Amino acid sequence: MVHLVPDEGVDNGPVLATEIVPIHAEDTLESLEFRVHQTEHKLLVNTLRLVLLKTTTH
Repeated sequence: MVHLVPDEGVDNGPVLATEIVPIHAEDTLESLEFRVHQTEHKLLVNTLRLVLLKTTTH
């Protein structure tokens, strides 16, 4: 999940994007954590790109 962070309450800002990371039966904590981090990094970059495009076109 990517969201804006207001001055108060780190997780209280509006959500900008989300992506589901499936949990597989054979997952370990490490394998799931690795996929979550990969997804978060990709989602953050893509969301920032979209936000910047919107702010530069208006």
